[in-house]
Amino acid sequence: FVSDTLGKNRIVAMSVKEKQSRVLALFKHLTSISQTVIPPADRDGRLSRVGKLPQGELFSCFHEKDLAEATVLYETLLAAKDFEDFMNLAKQARTFVNEGLFVYATSVAILHRDDCKGVTVPPIQEVFPDRFVPSETITLAIKEVYNHPDQDIEVQIESTGNIMDPEYQMSYFREDVGTNAHHWHWHIVYPATWRSELLGKKQRQERRTFLLHASANVCEVRLREIVKWNATNDSLP
Repeated sequence: FVSDTLGKNRIVAMSVKEKQSRVLALFKHLTSISQTVIPPADRDGRLSRVGKLPQGELFSCFHEKDLAEATVLYETLLAAKDFEDFMNLAKQARTFVNEGLFVYATSVAILHRDDCKGVTVPPIQEVFPDRFVPSETITLAIKEVYNHPDQDIEVQIESTGNIMDPEYQMSYFREDVGTNAHHWHWHIVYPATWRSELLGKKQRQERRTFLLHASANVCEVRLREIVKWNATNDSLP
């Protein structure tokens, strides 16, 4: 009995590992526009309502039209009858759907499909590094890897602003990779257009989302401005 149970556990573990490998392939090489677009006549009919936002354009889940199209895609992927059906739909969509929209919708589906439990989506900063790190830094890193292929490479992120711009004082927060990646992940765990009557109720989704953005608003707007302090002439407040 014990041996049989252990055997089943191994099968389940291998199954998740195989799914993980196949899912990760969906997220590779998305920084360039696909050259193998499936003709509309050959596409699965369930994908007929997506593909409106052109590839190469910037996707935002805060843009109403972008989010509407992404919702159609993630609901289609969630409705796939099994994992193979999901993968086939995703592979087709990948060839003609906007790359940012595709990653958003596919990530939502993976995180919420029962047959994808245990499968993780790659960090968004690894899928689109060019949207988190300045191009100058990426170019420098590529050169360093080429010149030192057998060494671990560490490069400093090139600054995108200057001290003459008041907004630059907030760059440490606005351009923080971890903060932005967390915000992205929040929106694929709690999609703004999630329909509980169709997809099931998510526990306290609205409350969690409200508290997140309310806290961010307090930090940005309501906290008093930091007063410059001269250690030589000024006394402590």
